[in-house]
Amino acid sequence: MTSDWSEQTVVCTSDEQQWTCLGSCHDRADFYGRTPLATFLGDVNTDILFVLYPLDVAPMGPIDVDQHILRPDQDYPVWRSRLPEGYVMLDEVRIELSDQR
Repeated sequence: MTSDWSEQTVVCTSDEQQWTCLGSCHDRADFYGRTPLATFLGDVNTDILFVLYPLDVAPMGPIDVDQHILRPDQDYPVWRSRLPEGYVMLDEVRIELSDQR
């Protein structure tokens, strides 16, 4: 990433073997979860979530329960110095679907 505008291209395949489902939070599994890729791509009528990964979300102290049940920075403090700062600006997002499967 730079401070100048640049054009980036991401080519995604409809081959389900090349995708990884991140799952959902334990309390939202009834709403979010795994959907077959063909079903998802057949009706892309949703928001796009731009995720910067990986993030080093480190608790500031010991946690007595599974930390994946809790929400970082809401249920326990985290070391913010280990997280990135700043923002990413998107000027245009274009999605082109092909029938190649």
